Amino acid sequence: MILCQSCAMPMNVPGARYGTEKDGSLSRDYCSYCYKGGEFSGNPTMEEMIQACLPFEKAARPDKSEEELLKEMHELFPTLKKWR
Repeated sequence: MILCQSCAMPMNVPGARYGTEKDGSLSRDYCSYCYKGGEFSGNPTMEEMIQACLPFEKAARPDKSEEELLKEMHELFPTLKKWR
């Protein structure tokens, strides 16, 4: 699965919106919510990003508890390019 390297949004799904580089080309690493014109949108900490993404994870994976999702996100996010 291809993930945004900032927020972990799946990028290999229909309708995924890739961010853009300074020259207008599509970013290979980031979604349009995180990255536009070669710059990150905002400057959240990793923890702030996890908290912002949590409602989307809960909606996408209602079978998981919030604690389980947070544990998974705290394991995944440090492996993403932006947070290394």
